Amino acid sequence: MIKIDNSLFDKNELLKIYGEDSKEIETIRQSIIKKVNENDPIVIALFHNWFYENGQVSKSRISSFLMDPEPARYIVEFAEVICETIWNDKELANSYLMWEEASKRAAKASDIQERIKILSPLVNDKSAIMFSMQGKTILAEDLDQTKKQGTLFSNKQRINYLRITETAKIDTVLDACRKVFDYEKFALKHRAKVLSAMHVSVCPYCNRQYITPYRKNGKQYTSAAIDHYFSKNRYPFLALSLYNIVPSCSICNSSLKGTSDFFQTPHINPHKRGFDDSARFRIKNVEALVARDEKPAVYLEHTDNEEVRNSIDTFCLETIYDSAHEDYIEELIRKAKIYSDKKMQEYLELFKELFADKEEMRQILYGNYLRKKDLGKRPLSKLTRDILMDLGICLD
Repeated sequence: MIKIDNSLFDKNELLKIYGEDSKEIETIRQSIIKKVNENDPIVIALFHNWFYENGQVSKSRISSFLMDPEPARYIVEFAEVICETIWNDKELANSYLMWEEASKRAAKASDIQERIKILSPLVNDKSAIMFSMQGKTILAEDLDQTKKQGTLFSNKQRINYLRITETAKIDTVLDACRKVFDYEKFALKHRAKVLSAMHVSVCPYCNRQYITPYRKNGKQYTSAAIDHYFSKNRYPFLALSLYNIVPSCSICNSSLKGTSDFFQTPHINPHKRGFDDSARFRIKNVEALVARDEKPAVYLEHTDNEEVRNSIDTFCLETIYDSAHEDYIEELIRKAKIYSDKKMQEYLELFKELFADKEEMRQILYGNYLRKKDLGKRPLSKLTRDILMDLGICLD
C-alpha cells in the first residue's frame, strides 16, 4: 500500500472539472435545485446543509464538497441528517451507519456473548426506534441480555429478520444523490482526464501494476480503473468526489475489493498514507538462500493495526507477493551480495559521469526507486526497498 502523492496532481486540469466555474459544477447545481424542488424533506435538509449559502445553491460549496480531502465527514453528516429528520435524534447516526456490517458479523457468530458484544452497542433501548423485526416494533424483552432464548441475540434467524425502519424514505434520498452525482455521465466525459491529472503511475493498493494514461486516435484514455474508496453504491453522494477516487489496477478494484465498505471496515486510505514501516516485507529463509538450498519466501511483518491488517487481507498482499515474485527477490539477494558498499564506492569513482550520487547509482543497479517518497513511481518498489533493508543495506 503506497501513498498517493497529491502534490503531483495537475490542479489546473482538475479545476476545469471541479472548479466552481466549470460546466460540471453548473450541471450539478441545476440537479440540486431540481431535487430540492421535489419537496422531499430529508433531501431538502441534507442539500441545504451541504450546498446552500444565503438561501441559494452555492457553486463554491459544491466545488469545495467535491474537492474536500476528508470525504468521510459527509458520510457521518448524511447519517446525522437521516437520523435527525426521521427519528429526531442525531446521536443514532453511528447505529445507522454500522448496522449492516455488524448484523452480518453477528449472524455468523456462534456464541451468544459474541453476538451481544457486536449488537448491543448498536441496538439498545435508545436506538430501538430505528429497527423492526418482521414488521413489528422492537420490545425491551428482545434486548434482554440475561435471557438465552427469545431475544435478538439468542437466534441468528432473528438477527436476519431485523430491519432498519423507513428504508423507503432513505432510498429516496440515496436515489436523489445518485441523480445529482451521476457517475456514469461524469465518467463518460471526465474519467480519463481526472485519472491522468492525478498522475498515479502504479496501483497504490498492490504496488504491482502500472496504470498509465495513453492517447489513441486523438482521444485520451487510461489503463487505470476508478476505485471509490467509499463505495459509490452505498454512499452515492461521494461518487464524484476527487479524494474518494483511487486510481487502481482492475484486479485490486474488481477482483479483490469489489463492494467492500471501507467506512465500516477501516482500511488504509492511500490518499492519506501508505504502509511505510507499519508493514514491511521480510525474507523467511535468508540462510538457506545464501547456500541456494531453497527458493526465496517472504512475509509481511506488520503492526497490530486494524487498517493495516484489513488492507493486507482484502488485497491478498502476503499471498500474492509470496507466490509471484520469488525470481525477483532472488535477483535482489544476489545483487546485494555483489554490490557491497566497497564495490559501490569503486563504481561511483570509476563511472562518476554516469551517477549523480550513490543513491542514484543504487536505483539503477537495483532497477527500482528506493526512497520513500518515490515508491509510487514503479511497480515492486516497496518490496525492493524492504528486502534490501532486510538484508542490512542502509537506504536512508
